[in-house]
Amino acid sequence: MEALRTTDGIEFVLATHEGGAAFMADVCGRITGVPGVCFGTFGPGATNLATGVGSAYLDRSPMIALTDEMPAAKRGRIVQMAIDHQALFAPITK
Repeated sequence: MEALRTTDGIEFVLATHEGGAAFMADVCGRITGVPGVCFGTFGPGATNLATGVGSAYLDRSPMIALTDEMPAAKRGRIVQMAIDHQALFAPITK
């Protein structure tokens, strides 16, 4: 994150919630035509991104959403909140 903050040409804006970050990325893409980018952790962070990602998908706004992912073999065993991100985002992404 520090590298993003100090890189010329990239404006890093800290959001207090992944849902807000997704909507900020959606609006950025809508207004500028340049993909907005948002980040979320695995599990709840990814589900918090989903509404904003779905909004961008339906309105054809350019967006890049990044999340962590647990290996499939470890889901539900090591970390209780890990979910299948591909299944979550498949209907609302290209």
